[in-house]
Amino acid sequence: MALDDKRKNLQTLLKASTAERLQDCLLNSITEASVTQIDALLALVQPLMSAGSTKLHCVRCHESFFEHANNPKACRIPHDGRADGERTETGDDAVTMTESCCDISYDMEDGPPTKYCIVAEHTTVPEDVVYYDEEEDDGEGNQLVVTCATKGCKKRKVTSASAKQGKGKKKRA
Repeated sequence: MALDDKRKNLQTLLKASTAERLQDCLLNSITEASVTQIDALLALVQPLMSAGSTKLHCVRCHESFFEHANNPKACRIPHDGRADGERTETGDDAVTMTESCCDISYDMEDGPPTKYCIVAEHTTVPEDVVYYDEEEDDGEGNQLVVTCATKGCKKRKVTSASAKQGKGKKKRA
């Protein structure tokens, strides 16, 4: 089989497989793999290894993260506790609460359906974040979503594994 055909077959297989099945297959195969196969796999996943050794800083939640561990539910910001309540019906004891940070409504006795106002991927791009602006008088937005300057985050020099060995460059997060 020609090299191009092998590449196409492998691409088709990878696109059709789930991440979990692919991971299980690789983990089960590693114990019996030859040195040549291990070296080839390491060469293919080198970009993941490089990204996995660089710690990044999320400009939304201000936590450190590794890109390979980032996912759509990694960055979580809780409600900021500014909920307003009003009687559900006149003469009824039930109170409907509305969170000022995200406008979700819920029965006061049940509490909010989730403790998080924001669930998203971590980001290093400030333009991707809607920051709370206390200057605006509308009272909307999550007070916990603030810039790194407001939070007091320091410009951090982050090193990769290769930089620790003196071979890489330091990166700012």
